[in-house]
Amino acid sequence: MINIRVLRALKFNNIVKLLEREIKMNKKGFTLVELLVVIAIIGILSSVAVVNLNSARDKARFAAAQATVSQLATPIIMCLDGNFGITNPNVNGDNPICADETFVNTKWPSLGTSGYAYNGGAVSNYADMTWNFHLIGGGGQINCDQTGCR
Repeated sequence: MINIRVLRALKFNNIVKLLEREIKMNKKGFTLVELLVVIAIIGILSSVAVVNLNSARDKARFAAAQATVSQLATPIIMCLDGNFGITNPNVNGDNPICADETFVNTKWPSLGTSGYAYNGGAVSNYADMTWNFHLIGGGGQINCDQTGCR
């Protein structure tokens, strides 16, 4: 590279001015402040995205658990129609739904990785065909009865 001090000493001021202008124009890159501002903006946007992602996960778990237990209406109605009560689901949900397993051979479904668990017992009355049970998890409580799960 050409030494600017040498050029000035040799009275090449015009060339020096051109070189200085060229050096200023070729200065590329970002300042530290600009980089910090961009990093801060990216951090804020990513934190908002993570919050929304967690909310979406909770809604998906709720929907998965609700869909799983919504399928139980038919075997429960069959059990009540045979004048049998429904059993209480255990934590894993692998015990039979109907008090007489030979009449309706369906088990309480496992809720898997939905983050939900059966909360308390199942209540049924075969005389008026009513029943209910509850699930509890991170996305809230799911109440199921003869009108559906919500």
